[in-house]
Amino acid sequence: GFAPQTPPAPAAEDAAVKTSPKAEKLRLAPETVFYEGPPSFTEALGPGLAIFTIVAAIPLLAAVARQAWYKIKVTSRRIVILSGIGGKEETQIVYDDIDKINFAYRLVGDVGDMVIFLKDGKSRVEMRFVPRLREMYPYILARCDEETVAKSMVMKDAAVPADEDAAEDVAPGAPAAGVGAGAEAGNGAAPP
Repeated sequence: GFAPQTPPAPAAEDAAVKTSPKAEKLRLAPETVFYEGPPSFTEALGPGLAIFTIVAAIPLLAAVARQAWYKIKVTSRRIVILSGIGGKEETQIVYDDIDKINFAYRLVGDVGDMVIFLKDGKSRVEMRFVPRLREMYPYILARCDEETVAKSMVMKDAAVPADEDAAEDVAPGAPAAGVGAGAEAGNGAAPP
């Protein structure tokens, strides 16, 4: 009769998969969510207060639509933005693809806009009315490479991310709070 044959055992070199330390860390660490939700509600304050004029109705409707359909999700591995009618368009940005980040504060508190420039040299993603900007910007920047940190704007009043293991994830040479140290120092608008 026929006896089933077992395949030969793989050589020791073949069994060991060689990965970089950064890839090994990403593979072992589960993805955690830092923030998930709509833009700040303060976006609707100005148009809401000015609703007595016909002109303000359009920005108010746009702000209300963004509250319903625009969602931001910042995790330990990527940024996911849901947008479009019904929130059906999805944009994902992996931190390794970010070339530089700029920001500007809005009039109300800890809210601002971020512009993320990608390494392809052509693409950029604008995030408007980002809540908790003083926490979110350092959290995102802490996960980017040294070159990105050097090119990005400095946030002088950054809050240390609430995530206690964020300091472990900081790119080599980056400040612990993840605040940019480079070319555009001082270009961030002063908070209100």
